[in-house]
Amino acid sequence: MPGLHNLSVAAKIRWMIVSVAAFALLLTTAISVSVEVNNTRNALLDRVQILSNVISTHVTAALSFGDAQTATRLLQSMDFDADIIHAQIYEIAEDAQAFASYDNPDFKAAHEIDSSHHDYSVLEPGHDFTLGRLNLASPIELDGETIGMLCIEVSLASLWLQILRYLLSSLAILLVVLFFVYLLARRLQRRIAGPFENLVQGMKNISASNDFSHRIEKGENDEVGQIIDNFNEMIGQIERSNLQIQAKNKEVEQHAFYDALTGLPNRRMLMQQLSKELNRCSRTFKTGALLYLDLDHFKTINDSLGHTTGDMLLKEVAHRLRSHLRKGDTPARVGGDEFVVILTDLDENVGVAAENALSVAEALRKQLSSPYVIEERRLHSSPSIGIALFHHANDSADDLIKQADLAMYKAKEDGRNLVQFFAADMQKLALRRMHIEEDLRHALESDPNQLELHYQPQVNHNGEIFGAEALIRWNHPTNGRISPEEFIPVAEVTGLIHPLGKWVLSHGLQQLSVWQSKGLNTQLAINISPNQFLQEGFLETVTEAVKTCGVNAERFELEITESVIMRDIDEVVELMKELKTLGIKFSIDDFGTGYSSLQYLTKLPISKLKIDKSFINDLFTDPNDAAIVNTIIAMTKHLGVAVIAEGVETLEEANFLFENGCDAFQGYYYDRPMPATDMEGRLLQQKAGFTAIEADTGEAASAGGH
Repeated sequence: MPGLHNLSVAAKIRWMIVSVAAFALLLTTAISVSVEVNNTRNALLDRVQILSNVISTHVTAALSFGDAQTATRLLQSMDFDADIIHAQIYEIAEDAQAFASYDNPDFKAAHEIDSSHHDYSVLEPGHDFTLGRLNLASPIELDGETIGMLCIEVSLASLWLQILRYLLSSLAILLVVLFFVYLLARRLQRRIAGPFENLVQGMKNISASNDFSHRIEKGENDEVGQIIDNFNEMIGQIERSNLQIQAKNKEVEQHAFYDALTGLPNRRMLMQQLSKELNRCSRTFKTGALLYLDLDHFKTINDSLGHTTGDMLLKEVAHRLRSHLRKGDTPARVGGDEFVVILTDLDENVGVAAENALSVAEALRKQLSSPYVIEERRLHSSPSIGIALFHHANDSADDLIKQADLAMYKAKEDGRNLVQFFAADMQKLALRRMHIEEDLRHALESDPNQLELHYQPQVNHNGEIFGAEALIRWNHPTNGRISPEEFIPVAEVTGLIHPLGKWVLSHGLQQLSVWQSKGLNTQLAINISPNQFLQEGFLETVTEAVKTCGVNAERFELEITESVIMRDIDEVVELMKELKTLGIKFSIDDFGTGYSSLQYLTKLPISKLKIDKSFINDLFTDPNDAAIVNTIIAMTKHLGVAVIAEGVETLEEANFLFENGCDAFQGYYYDRPMPATDMEGRLLQQKAGFTAIEADTGEAASAGGH
C-alpha cells in the first residue's frame, strides 16, 4: 500500500498488529460462522427428517387404505413447527398424484407463488437446500415397499436469523477484541517503537542543533538497544572528529590570521579588521587612527644576543601592547619588529581624535621604552611610532598603512623614540627614498663608478696632516651629487649599508695601500655603521680586506658610534680586541651625543675620542657646550686616549680647543673633503716641505762644522 510508506514506525506497528489481529479474527469468525451455518442446517435437517419419519410411520396405514382425511390430519399436526411452509403426501403411481397436503397459513401466499415452480412429477428421496428453502422427500414404506412419498418444504428464515444473530454477536466480540488489540498494540508500539522514536527525535535534535554531544537514552538491552548503543558510539566518533576538525580549523585560522610567535593578529587579519573599521566609520562618522610601530635598534639586539632573545623581547612587546589598549582596539604584528595598532571610535571631531590618538601613542611609547628583563639581562628598546587618521570608507587600507609607515620613518629620522603624524609631503619624501634605494642598489650592483671616496684631512696643533677620514660620495648620473645625509639613512633602513660599507672598506684600504707604497705614511679612518660592525662575519671581512690590500693595519682606524656600545658591550669588546690584534685602532665617533657611560669607556680598547661637531659649532653661544667640550677633553686625559674635534670651521674655535688641550682637529677651517688625488697632492706637498726643512737643517749643521 502506497500510504504505508508515509507512516511512522509506530503507526506501522499498530497497523500491522491490528491488521493481523483483525484478519485472524475475521478468519476465525468466518470459519466459526461457516461451522455454525453447517451445524444449524444439519440440526434443521435432522429435525425435519425425524418429523418426516414420524409422519411417514403414522401415515402408512392411511395411505394404504386411501384415508386422505387421516393423512391430512397427520400432516396438520406439523403446525407446531413454524418453519414448515408446506407438506404433501404423494401416492406412488404412474402419475404421482398428491394424496394429502398441508400449508402453513403464514406461508400460504408465498407457497402459492413458489409452488408453481416445483416439478413433482419425479419424486425421489432426499433433500435440497436452496437460498431460502429446505426441500425434503422421504419415502413411505409398507413391508419394505415404497407406497408413497412425503415431501416437506421448510423455510430457512429462522435459520438465517439465527445465523445473523450469531454473526452479529461474533462481530461485536470481534470489535471488542480488536479494541483491546488496539490498546495492546499501542502499548507494544510504545515498547517497541518508543526507542525508535527516541532515536529519530534524537537524530532530528542533533541535526537541528549540530550538537554531537547529545546522547540518546537507551531503554533495554535488545536489538533496538544495540542500535542505540551503536548510534551513540557513531555520534561519539563524529563528535571527536568534529572536535579534531575544529581544533585543526582553529589551528589553521591561527596560522592564517595570527602571528605564531606573539599570538597577535597578522597582516591578513589586520587588513580585514581595518577594512571593516573603515566601513563602520562611514556609518558612525567617527575618526579612527592607525599606529605603525617599529622597535629602535631591535636588529642589533637580535643579531648580537641571538634570535631567542629577540623573540622573547617581541613577545614582551606584544604583551605590553595588549595590556595597554582598549578592548575594541586591534594590535597586530606585520613584520619582524613592526607592529600596527587600530584605534577605533576616537571622536567625531578630527582634532579631538588626533589628540586622543597622540595620547595613546605616547602612552604606548613610554610603556615600550621601559627596560626589558630577558633571561636576567636588562635590555633597552624604544618604538618609533607613526600615526595616520581615518574617518570614512574612501580611505584605502593599503594607503593608510603606507601613510603610517611613512610617519614612522619620519619619527626615526627625527631621532627615534618619537611619535609622528602623517603629513602629505611625506609621500613625496617616500617616493624620493624609494628612488634613492633603487638607484643606490643599481650603483652598488651594476655601476660602482658612481661612488667615490673623498678624504678630509685630520691635523695636529701645528696644522700638520697626520691622517684622513674616508667619506663616501655618490655622483648620480642624472641627479648629480647626492648628499650622504640623504642616502646613508636609506641604506641603513634597507640593509644596503652592508654592501655599501664593504665597498667603502675595500676602496679605502686600497687607497691607503697606494699611499703607503708612495711613502705617504698617513693614517686612514673609516666610519663603520653599527649594523655593519655587529654583522656576522665582519671580523673576517676586515681581516681579508687588510690582507688583500697589504696595508699596514697600524695606520688604519675604525670609527664606531656610541650606539654600538649600547648593544652588547661584552661582544663589542671581544670583537674590538680581535681586530686590535691586527694592529687596527678604534675611535668613538660623535662622542657626547649618545648614552655611553664612563664605565663602558674604560672597557673599550679605544685610542681616540671624536668630539661631535654639534658641540663645536655652539662653543661661543652655549656655555653648556663649552663645558661639555672641556669635560670630554679632560676625561680623555684621565683615560689616556687622544681626542680630536670635528667640525672646526673658524680660527676662534681652533684656538679655544687648542688652549683647552685638544690634540687634533678636523673641519672646513683646515680642509674640506677632497678626492683621493687632491689628498695625495696635499700629502706629497707636506712630505716635500718636511724633506726641504730636513735638508736645510743638514746643510746648516755642515756649515757650522766647517
